[in-house]
Amino acid sequence: MVHHIINRYSVCDKISSSTIKWLALSFEPGMGRDFYDHKLEINTPAVRYLRLEDHVSERISAGTMNSLVEADIWLNNDKVNDDDLYSHSVFEFIEKLSQFLDSVFGLATLMFNNLTKLELGADWRFLMKFLDSADNLEIFIISDVDEELKRWMEPQVGPMCLSSRLRQVTINSFGCSEDEFKMVSYILKNAKLLNMMDIYAQYLGCEFEAKFKALHRISLMERASDTFKLAFF
Repeated sequence: MVHHIINRYSVCDKISSSTIKWLALSFEPGMGRDFYDHKLEINTPAVRYLRLEDHVSERISAGTMNSLVEADIWLNNDKVNDDDLYSHSVFEFIEKLSQFLDSVFGLATLMFNNLTKLELGADWRFLMKFLDSADNLEIFIISDVDEELKRWMEPQVGPMCLSSRLRQVTINSFGCSEDEFKMVSYILKNAKLLNMMDIYAQYLGCEFEAKFKALHRISLMERASDTFKLAFF
């Protein structure tokens, strides 16, 4: 069930269903959604596959999603006036996305228990936040995002899936920035079971030379896996 609650300058989309298992949502500029304060609320506890592409919402919230197995998520609203406030709202969404309340002990637990594959296009500061709630994640695909969103922030405590489950990482549109190298270094240093990392470079000046230097730099990085293979395209 979908509800649209519209005020003069805002709209709230509410998606609510106790049985839906596949959910795909796309919110693009235009589409009759030129509001300064767009809100999205998702309440689909049985959903197993979620695809969300949102370039509009300034506020996003979600109920329990303990059945989630696979998710493709793109979050990027470059029209907001206060980047810090938008970043904070995305952090809250990530936390609420899989949050459920233990009725006996009153403890909030964040977990995508069944999620094994995730394709994510979002501000890189949020990457580890997603992984931290996906202990069983095996395949992680980092989708193309704008260069200004490639802002790496190393977590204080690494996600459990890095040391226990993660086997394959794909990075799209690699541009050889320092934040990108730091992110790759962190994954290699902590992913103990990593078998393959595929890196697809975006167009670079002096392409061959730039790719060769990037490949050489990454090949010298510390790695936790003895079976790791790197492919640089």
